[in-house]
Amino acid sequence: MGMQISQLNVRHSIYISTPQRHVWSEFETFERFQAWYSTGHELETYEPKTSGLIEQNVTINGIEHPLGGVINVFAAEEEISFSYN
Repeated sequence: MGMQISQLNVRHSIYISTPQRHVWSEFETFERFQAWYSTGHELETYEPKTSGLIEQNVTINGIEHPLGGVINVFAAEEEISFSYN
């Protein structure tokens, strides 16, 4: 694994029973990632590369809350890890 996880980090993992190439294609562009990831919030920036940005916002009770961070690991067909404020 490319990212070290400490006690203060949250890790979310899922298993999808399909070839890695198929799954990874959903992370390759802003448009593909936005199509399934933007449920309940709005993806605003997604730069699919290590050190790229991922920014979104969610509206709760009429107030927008920005979320996002830096993509720490972007390893094709292996791992995507990002920080999240």
